[in-house]
Amino acid sequence: MGEFTIGEGFANSIGAWSSVSVFMTALTWLCGAILAGFAIVDFKGVADGKVAVSRPIWLTVISALMIAVSSFVPILSETLVNGGEYKPDALFSKIPQGRMLPGVAEALTSCLLFVQALGTIAIFRSFLMFQSAAKGKREDLPRAFTHLIGGVLAVNIQLTISIIASTFYPNFDLSLIGV
Repeated sequence: MGEFTIGEGFANSIGAWSSVSVFMTALTWLCGAILAGFAIVDFKGVADGKVAVSRPIWLTVISALMIAVSSFVPILSETLVNGGEYKPDALFSKIPQGRMLPGVAEALTSCLLFVQALGTIAIFRSFLMFQSAAKGKREDLPRAFTHLIGGVLAVNIQLTISIIASTFYPNFDLSLIGV
């Protein structure tokens, strides 16, 4: 058995970060379905006079968004890159390997996929914060929006890097990250 290198470690972690993204998307859908059930129960509570009407309405909206998130991220990504396709197991464009040391391309790919996985977690967490805001904890609302926006930017990390670099450093060479 050969020596284990850092490049091999990063290459092996690519699948793990992709799996985290897929799991978080599925978990978001499942939690959205559960929240829809809570909203239905709360609508019955409104009829009985036990719950204010705003709570089940907010829960319905949040659950619908959580169920739609599995389609939301790919549609947003496709819009941003004009035809590019979001896949949790791949970046928008491949990291070029020609000019780098062995293993560096895998390391960059793994790091960028890790950030994408964190983005899916942030989007999921934002929906949980929206739920707590619907239950009356209004101080979570600004943090929920921050997590949602940050999560979308993290899922589209290559584009986010490109936008920031183009804003502050026009004509900066981003071919290193495949942009």
